[in-house]
Amino acid sequence: MTLYQDYFLENQDTIIAALVGATSRDDIDSLADRIRTDIVKAYGEAQFHTPVDISPYNRVRKIVDLYLEHAVALARELATARRRLIPFMFLPLDSKIFGNQAIFTDQELAHCKLNRRSFYGSLKRACPEFCGSRVLVV
Repeated sequence: MTLYQDYFLENQDTIIAALVGATSRDDIDSLADRIRTDIVKAYGEAQFHTPVDISPYNRVRKIVDLYLEHAVALARELATARRRLIPFMFLPLDSKIFGNQAIFTDQELAHCKLNRRSFYGSLKRACPEFCGSRVLVV
C-alpha cells in the first residue's frame, strides 16, 4: 500500500468524526490541511526524500480533497450528515477540469482569461477574486 492509503486507513475513524462535526467549508479546509501536513510529515518520518509528487501544495491537497469528497459521497458512516456536508466540498481545479468541455464552456474560461490548457495557478493569477471567494479551491 502507499503512504496515502496507510494514512487514510489508520485515521479513518478520526477523519469520519471530524467530517461529522464539520459545520462549515472552513472546517473542511482545516481538516484537509491537517491531513496534508500529516502526510508530508509521514514522508519525512519514513526517511524518504520529499518526492517531487508531494512537493507542490496542490499535489497532495488534491488527493486529500478527492478522498474527502468520496468519503462524504459514499461512506455509510456519513449518510445522515451527507446532505449538510456536500455544499462544503471543494472542486479540485486543474488542467483536466479546465480541459473538460462538459464542465466549463470556452466562454466561461475566456471570462477568466483561461483556456483548455490552463491550470489552477493560471486561475489564481488571472482571476484572483474567483479564488478569493473560496468557492473553488485547489
